[in-house]
Amino acid sequence: MSSMHEEAQRRWVPPKLRGQDCRASFAGAKNPFGLRVSMHKYAAQGGNKFFFIVNIQVPGSSTYSLALYYMMDTPLEKVPLLERFVNGDDAFRNSRFKLIPYISKGSWIVKQSVGKKACLIGQALEINYFRGSNYLELGVDIGSSTVARGVVSLVLGYLNNLVIEMAFLIQGNTQEELPEFLLGTCRLNYLDASKAVSIDEC
Repeated sequence: MSSMHEEAQRRWVPPKLRGQDCRASFAGAKNPFGLRVSMHKYAAQGGNKFFFIVNIQVPGSSTYSLALYYMMDTPLEKVPLLERFVNGDDAFRNSRFKLIPYISKGSWIVKQSVGKKACLIGQALEINYFRGSNYLELGVDIGSSTVARGVVSLVLGYLNNLVIEMAFLIQGNTQEELPEFLLGTCRLNYLDASKAVSIDEC
Protein backbone atom coordinates (compact mmCIF):
# COMPACT_ATOMS: atom_id res chain seq x y z
CA MET A 1 0.00 0.00 0.00
CA SER A 2 1.40 3.40 -0.95
CA SER A 3 1.74 6.18 1.60
CA MET A 4 -0.01 9.53 1.41
CA HIS A 5 3.32 11.09 0.43
CA GLU A 6 3.68 8.78 -2.55
CA GLU A 7 0.03 9.16 -3.54
CA ALA A 8 0.30 12.96 -3.49
CA GLN A 9 3.43 12.81 -5.62
CA ARG A 10 1.68 10.57 -8.12
CA ARG A 11 -1.54 12.58 -8.36
CA TRP A 12 -0.57 16.22 -8.00
CA VAL A 13 3.11 17.02 -8.28
CA PRO A 14 3.76 19.34 -11.23
CA PRO A 15 6.93 19.24 -13.30
CA LYS A 16 9.93 21.34 -12.36
CA LEU A 17 9.20 21.58 -8.61
CA ARG A 18 11.96 20.54 -6.26
CA GLY A 19 11.93 20.27 -2.48
CA GLN A 20 15.23 21.80 -1.49
CA ASP A 21 15.59 21.27 2.24
CA CYS A 22 13.88 20.72 5.56
CA ARG A 23 15.40 21.93 8.82
CA ALA A 24 14.30 22.35 12.43
CA SER A 25 15.41 24.82 15.07
CA PHE A 26 14.13 26.34 18.28
CA ALA A 27 13.76 30.08 18.68
CA GLY A 28 11.12 32.77 18.70
CA ALA A 29 11.97 34.13 15.26
CA LYS A 30 9.63 34.03 12.28
CA ASN A 31 12.51 33.75 9.82
CA PRO A 32 14.97 31.03 10.91
CA PHE A 33 18.26 30.34 9.16
CA GLY A 34 18.31 33.73 7.43
CA LEU A 35 16.28 32.24 4.59
CA ARG A 36 15.06 35.56 3.29
CA VAL A 37 18.61 36.89 3.25
CA SER A 38 19.69 33.83 1.28
CA MET A 39 16.88 34.35 -1.23
CA HIS A 40 17.89 37.98 -1.74
CA LYS A 41 21.53 37.00 -2.26
CA TYR A 42 20.52 34.34 -4.77
CA ALA A 43 18.45 36.87 -6.75
CA ALA A 44 21.25 39.45 -6.60
CA GLN A 45 23.63 36.90 -8.11
CA GLY A 46 21.32 36.45 -11.10
CA GLY A 47 19.37 33.43 -9.90
CA ASN A 48 15.95 33.20 -11.54
CA LYS A 49 14.28 30.47 -9.48
CA PHE A 50 11.27 31.12 -7.25
CA PHE A 51 11.19 29.78 -3.68
CA PHE A 52 8.41 28.84 -1.31
CA ILE A 53 9.14 28.72 2.41
CA VAL A 54 6.68 27.07 4.79
CA ASN A 55 7.75 28.06 8.30
CA ILE A 56 5.73 26.16 10.93
CA GLN A 57 6.10 27.77 14.37
CA VAL A 58 5.40 25.41 17.26
CA PRO A 59 4.95 26.80 20.80
CA GLY A 60 6.15 24.98 23.89
CA SER A 61 8.72 25.25 26.67
CA SER A 62 10.96 26.12 23.74
CA THR A 63 9.51 27.54 20.52
CA TYR A 64 10.34 25.33 17.56
CA SER A 65 10.36 26.38 13.93
CA LEU A 66 10.19 23.80 11.18
CA ALA A 67 11.23 25.46 7.93
CA LEU A 68 10.50 23.69 4.64
CA TYR A 69 11.63 25.34 1.46
CA TYR A 70 11.01 24.46 -2.16
CA MET A 71 12.43 25.79 -5.42
CA MET A 72 10.52 26.11 -8.68
CA ASP A 73 12.03 25.97 -12.15
CA THR A 74 8.76 26.71 -13.96
CA PRO A 75 7.98 30.47 -14.26
CA LEU A 76 5.00 31.56 -12.16
CA GLU A 77 3.12 32.85 -15.18
CA LYS A 78 3.03 29.30 -16.54
CA VAL A 79 0.85 28.25 -13.58
CA PRO A 80 -2.06 30.76 -13.30
CA LEU A 81 -3.40 29.42 -9.99
CA LEU A 82 0.02 29.61 -8.38
CA GLU A 83 0.61 33.11 -9.75
CA ARG A 84 -2.69 34.25 -8.25
CA PHE A 85 -1.72 32.74 -4.92
CA VAL A 86 1.72 34.38 -4.87
CA ASN A 87 0.47 37.82 -5.93
CA GLY A 88 -2.95 37.74 -4.27
CA ASP A 89 -3.99 39.22 -0.95
CA ASP A 90 -3.92 37.34 2.35
CA ALA A 91 -7.66 36.59 2.25
CA PHE A 92 -7.26 34.79 -1.07
CA ARG A 93 -4.19 32.93 0.14
CA ASN A 94 -5.93 31.84 3.34
CA SER A 95 -8.83 30.47 1.32
CA ARG A 96 -6.54 28.31 -0.83
CA PHE A 97 -3.53 27.07 1.19
CA LYS A 98 -4.24 23.45 2.05
CA LEU A 99 -2.49 20.84 4.20
CA ILE A 100 -2.96 17.08 4.05
CA PRO A 101 -1.33 15.48 7.13
CA TYR A 102 -0.65 11.80 7.64
CA ILE A 103 1.02 9.82 10.43
CA SER A 104 2.35 6.79 8.55
CA LYS A 105 4.03 5.28 11.62
CA GLY A 106 3.19 5.95 15.22
CA SER A 107 0.76 5.35 18.06
CA TRP A 108 -2.96 4.99 17.45
CA ILE A 109 -3.84 7.98 19.64
CA VAL A 110 -1.62 10.30 17.60
CA LYS A 111 -2.98 8.98 14.31
CA GLN A 112 -6.53 9.56 15.52
CA SER A 113 -5.75 13.06 16.81
CA VAL A 114 -3.95 14.24 13.67
CA GLY A 115 -6.15 12.44 11.15
CA LYS A 116 -5.54 12.62 7.43
CA LYS A 117 -8.23 15.00 6.26
CA ALA A 118 -7.30 17.98 4.09
CA CYS A 119 -7.47 21.31 5.90
CA LEU A 120 -7.41 24.92 4.70
CA ILE A 121 -4.81 26.08 7.19
CA GLY A 122 -5.58 29.78 6.84
CA GLN A 123 -9.16 29.15 7.99
CA ALA A 124 -7.94 27.60 11.24
CA LEU A 125 -4.57 29.19 12.00
CA GLU A 126 -2.93 32.58 11.68
CA ILE A 127 -0.54 32.74 8.72
CA ASN A 128 1.85 35.62 8.12
CA TYR A 129 2.93 36.03 4.50
CA PHE A 130 6.23 37.60 3.46
CA ARG A 131 6.58 38.32 -0.25
CA GLY A 132 10.01 38.95 -1.72
CA SER A 133 11.12 39.40 -5.31
CA ASN A 134 11.86 35.69 -5.68
CA TYR A 135 10.11 34.02 -2.74
CA LEU A 136 6.94 33.71 -0.70
CA GLU A 137 7.26 32.73 2.95
CA LEU A 138 4.30 31.43 4.92
CA GLY A 139 4.68 31.70 8.68
CA VAL A 140 2.16 29.26 10.19
CA ASP A 141 1.48 30.04 13.86
CA ILE A 142 0.36 26.82 15.59
CA GLY A 143 -0.10 28.78 18.81
CA SER A 144 -2.95 30.81 17.29
CA SER A 145 -5.35 27.88 17.80
CA THR A 146 -6.02 26.16 21.11
CA VAL A 147 -7.05 22.98 19.32
CA ALA A 148 -3.99 22.90 17.07
CA ARG A 149 -1.72 23.67 20.03
CA GLY A 150 -3.16 20.71 21.91
CA VAL A 151 -2.73 18.31 18.99
CA VAL A 152 0.85 19.42 18.35
CA SER A 153 1.66 19.15 22.06
CA LEU A 154 0.53 15.51 21.89
CA VAL A 155 2.63 14.94 18.76
CA LEU A 156 5.72 16.40 20.43
CA GLY A 157 5.34 13.88 23.24
CA TYR A 158 5.64 10.99 20.78
CA LEU A 159 7.83 12.75 18.21
CA ASN A 160 10.82 10.41 18.14
CA ASN A 161 8.49 7.45 17.49
CA LEU A 162 6.62 9.01 14.57
CA VAL A 163 6.90 9.23 10.81
CA ILE A 164 4.98 12.35 9.81
CA GLU A 165 4.06 13.11 6.22
CA MET A 166 2.61 16.37 4.92
CA ALA A 167 1.47 17.64 1.55
CA PHE A 168 0.91 21.36 0.90
CA LEU A 169 -1.43 22.30 -1.92
CA ILE A 170 -3.09 25.31 -3.50
CA GLN A 171 -6.78 24.48 -3.65
CA GLY A 172 -8.57 24.70 -6.97
CA ASN A 173 -12.20 25.81 -6.75
CA THR A 174 -13.16 25.71 -10.43
CA GLN A 175 -12.74 23.25 -13.27
CA GLU A 176 -10.17 25.57 -14.85
CA GLU A 177 -8.06 25.49 -11.67
CA LEU A 178 -7.86 21.70 -11.53
CA PRO A 179 -5.82 19.68 -10.90
CA GLU A 180 -4.86 21.34 -7.66
CA PHE A 181 -1.28 22.56 -7.45
CA LEU A 182 1.04 20.60 -5.17
CA LEU A 183 3.35 23.09 -3.53
CA GLY A 184 5.48 20.43 -1.87
CA THR A 185 5.61 17.36 0.34
CA CYS A 186 7.80 16.25 3.20
CA ARG A 187 8.40 13.20 5.36
CA LEU A 188 9.75 13.65 8.88
CA ASN A 189 11.29 10.47 10.28
CA TYR A 190 11.60 9.99 14.04
CA LEU A 191 12.59 13.58 14.86
CA ASP A 192 14.42 14.24 18.11
CA ALA A 193 13.47 17.70 19.40
CA SER A 194 16.41 17.67 21.82
CA LYS A 195 18.72 17.86 18.80
CA ALA A 196 17.07 20.92 17.31
CA VAL A 197 19.60 23.62 16.46
CA SER A 198 19.36 26.99 18.19
CA ILE A 199 18.81 29.84 15.77
CA ASP A 200 21.76 31.57 17.41
CA GLU A 201 24.00 28.72 16.23
CA CYS A 202 22.89 28.87 12.58
